[in-house]
Amino acid sequence: MSLELPNLDPLWVSVFVTCALVGITAYYAWETRKMRLESAKPCFSLRTGIYTIGGNALGLYLVNGGKVAKDVKIDVNQDNGIKNLYYAPSIANGEEVTLGVVPEEARKRNGWIEVFLSFKDGYGRDLKESLKLDFIVLSKEKRVVAYRSTPIESELKNISTSLNRLRR
Repeated sequence: MSLELPNLDPLWVSVFVTCALVGITAYYAWETRKMRLESAKPCFSLRTGIYTIGGNALGLYLVNGGKVAKDVKIDVNQDNGIKNLYYAPSIANGEEVTLGVVPEEARKRNGWIEVFLSFKDGYGRDLKESLKLDFIVLSKEKRVVAYRSTPIESELKNISTSLNRLRR
C-alpha cells in the first residue's frame, strides 16, 4: 500500500500562502496600531504634598506621567458632599494640577476623595479615567498615605524647619 499525495496546483498553493501572509500582516498591523494608540495616552496619578511641621499633607495634586492630555475636565468628589470642578486646556508630561482638597481632613473623618477625568489624548480620542483615595480601606488595612514632595517643596520644608528652630 503506497501513500500518494494529491497533485497540488502551484497556483492554489501560492493563493493559500498569499492569504496566510495577508492575515499575518493584518494581525501585526492591528497590534502595532494598538501599541501606538496606547503609547499616546496620558498616565494620571494623585500626589499628596506640601508639608506642615507635623508632617500632614495639605494638598492633593493630579499628575500626568504620560503623553499630553487635552481639554481636561476634572471632577473632584468627597465623601462629605463637597464637589470641585476644574478645567485645564492641556496637561503635559510632568505637569500637575492642584485639586484644592486637603487629604488630611478626609483622613481624619475616615472618608474618601474621588477624581473623575474626561480628556482627549494626542490623537483626539475622548477618554475617561477615575482615581480614588479611600481612607476607609486604608485604615482597615492599617496603611498610612506616603507623602511625596517635589524638590521645591522639600526645600520649603527645610526652610520652615530652620525658621522654627531660629524662633525657639
